[in-house]
Amino acid sequence: MEKTGKRRIKPSSFFTNEPPERIVGVECEYNIQNTISETKKPDISEYISQQAMESAGIQSIRGYTDNGYRIYSDMGHAECCTPECLGPYQAAAADLAGIAIMSSIIEASGVDHNGVYRVSGTWPSGNTNTTSGLHENFMAPASIAYSLLLKSLLPTYYATRLGTMAGTIVDNQFRFSQKIHGIGGDPLSWRTDGRRTAHSNKPMALLLSNDIDTIDSGWLRLETRFADGPISLESRRHALATTSLILRMIENEELFMGDKPKDIGNFDDIIIVRPLEAAQKFMSDLSLKSTVLVESGKRMTMLDIQEQLAKNVLYLCDRVNLPSDEVTAANKWPEIYDAFRRSNPLKAEYDRYLLYDFGVASKHSWLTHKKDAFTKGDLEAKTRSLQWDRVIPRGNALSLLEKTCDDPQIEVLKRSAPNTRAKLRSNFISNNDSAEDIGYLNWRYVKKDGIERNFGDAFGTIN
Repeated sequence: MEKTGKRRIKPSSFFTNEPPERIVGVECEYNIQNTISETKKPDISEYISQQAMESAGIQSIRGYTDNGYRIYSDMGHAECCTPECLGPYQAAAADLAGIAIMSSIIEASGVDHNGVYRVSGTWPSGNTNTTSGLHENFMAPASIAYSLLLKSLLPTYYATRLGTMAGTIVDNQFRFSQKIHGIGGDPLSWRTDGRRTAHSNKPMALLLSNDIDTIDSGWLRLETRFADGPISLESRRHALATTSLILRMIENEELFMGDKPKDIGNFDDIIIVRPLEAAQKFMSDLSLKSTVLVESGKRMTMLDIQEQLAKNVLYLCDRVNLPSDEVTAANKWPEIYDAFRRSNPLKAEYDRYLLYDFGVASKHSWLTHKKDAFTKGDLEAKTRSLQWDRVIPRGNALSLLEKTCDDPQIEVLKRSAPNTRAKLRSNFISNNDSAEDIGYLNWRYVKKDGIERNFGDAFGTIN
């Protein structure tokens, strides 16, 4: 097998003063409203068949594409998985490029539908054949699985990440998160023996996986399911980069012990005692003033906790030479919670920065001031909310993205795989136009003519 020419990255590299970029990937589920009539309901797989991909100009084998993605039908929805990306900003671009890729395939299929949505909100009628969502995946050294900080800091972060959400309607009221309403059960699912978590835990499941189809020994894959990503470049960048930065804090835990400034570390003043309850409370509180109990016994607001997390991350950036996109995200983090402090979500009045760059603010403002949706009742509000998140026909969020987005990586990633393992897999697919001799194909391996071949580690290097 060929190589990308990269030096081999070892898990120990992440504990150095100059850690490498992190492998990040996103799985986004698309809701295709496929009930055409009382008697006609095409199967979801018809919209994303190999023939549809070919008609869209995409070569594929078993759903793996020549631009590094994986497209498949799963549990009543169409799923688009990005390639293995180098860093959170590239992954954000790949996630949004996936909208155009998925749309082109569905349209090329020629199969009728009643709209395609990137949303997991509440539907206004019985035409609710599936829910959908978005999962974020991060590669990290397996040794951090034993960190107590990992199991407490990540849930706290996810319960408070206001700037990353897409927003939905519940009982004619706006909520900051699509995924939070109605969830229950244990807030976390920590497993190292398989890929999946219990369905009831999905909205706030954090899964540590040693799945051999995606990673080598010595690594773990963190899959986060408390995620509902808006169609917004800055918001997607912020979500993926800040998660990676929290992992950087855990990978450099020793820097937050011993001799340090008084306002750095002190994680008992940050870590939420009951993160699931906190998430439910925060996501329905448009005043941003609700408080929750933290380990020290204090009560903190969502923005207070975000402020402290950002301070710790900036302290880390001064001491470790992190990748440039994560440093950029760390410095933007205070701007985001400051902008929320200047806003009044109760009246859907948001700082200009949030209105143009963050989906949760743009959507809420549009529903309230442009469409006056809430005065017309729950059905109208939900219908307009879905209109915002629709990708076929083009909805308002996608139109706003096209007007404001300036990342050339999105266009590049529509056509070609990043220079990771995805490039090697892509080259294999491009050079094999038939699946007849292929026994199986996944992210890491292919079996052709009875011989198993390895695409290498996620960075694109081979032992």
